[in-house]
Amino acid sequence: MNAIAAIAANQVIGAGNDLPWRLPEDMARFKQLTMGGTLIVGRKTFESIDGVLPGRKLVVVTRQPGYAPPGAVVARTIDEALEKAGDENVWLGGGAEIYRQALNRCERIYLTVLEADFPGDAFFPEIDEAIWRRVEVERREAGERAPYAYRFEIWEKRRMGPLPGRRPPGSGPALRRPPLGGALYVDAVGAVRGEQESAYEKGHDRVCSLSFQQLTYALSKSTARRWFLTASGEGFDREAAQR
Repeated sequence: MNAIAAIAANQVIGAGNDLPWRLPEDMARFKQLTMGGTLIVGRKTFESIDGVLPGRKLVVVTRQPGYAPPGAVVARTIDEALEKAGDENVWLGGGAEIYRQALNRCERIYLTVLEADFPGDAFFPEIDEAIWRRVEVERREAGERAPYAYRFEIWEKRRMGPLPGRRPPGSGPALRRPPLGGALYVDAVGAVRGEQESAYEKGHDRVCSLSFQQLTYALSKSTARRWFLTASGEGFDREAAQR
């Protein structure tokens, strides 16, 4: 899954359930990238576009009882939305709460960044550069197309190999998964590894080689009653982790 958004310099993505700007080149890029795919959006975002996006399947995430708009599939959670979306060409399209819940489950983020502040009431989450790296930037100067400069950016989730002197995940003896509600063993070494993200997102009880941000997320998702932390990386804040 990839995320796509247009954001202002102050992280604004909306005002009164609408875009506070009009940028035709951004809309053309959005259409080109998402055409033929599936777009996961929240109810307010779906209603702001009048539910009309030809050539794309729409999955609307909402807990509103009885909500069944024509031309869209309804899901109550992000996990259910992903199941209904399928595996290919899936896009996370907002709004703010949907981005907050699922941004770090994406592989890429396609941003249009307006180099100006706008008033608004919906904001894109801060991108954690420990998890993401910007791989492409294409800038447009202010002019006839827009009274402000803007950039097209692509961010990718970081991928890192094993640290020197450490075995890669899965290279050691086979580990038995504890029963539900068992113990969670965490080895926090300050490295970001995509293969571990998928492990704890799927609910595995053993997670290793996480950054502190990922460790926090892993603990929040675990069903374990007890946590055993080992700090083998430099600069790991054990007291902060135990909190």
